[in-house]
Amino acid sequence: MTRGGIGIIAGTVLQTAAVNYDMMCVARVFNGIFNGLLTSTVPSYQSECAKPHQRGPLVILSGTLIGFVSRLSPSPFLSSKSDY
Repeated sequence: MTRGGIGIIAGTVLQTAAVNYDMMCVARVFNGIFNGLLTSTVPSYQSECAKPHQRGPLVILSGTLIGFVSRLSPSPFLSSKSDY
């Protein structure tokens, strides 16, 4: 999980430093790979570490937050059109 967090930080730095569309796309793919790594491992780790009465709500909350945050992604702004 530490490697995933470091990868997301590196991907975010790459996205921030992007100077053209291609660099932004590469940074988004890089960040997506590490985001997938964390999205798949954190709920399992979380349910193993939590007390039995907290496992269900914590996993549901993390899944809900993952879905909510993914809807906030700036993918419409990556378009080359200036209609926005």
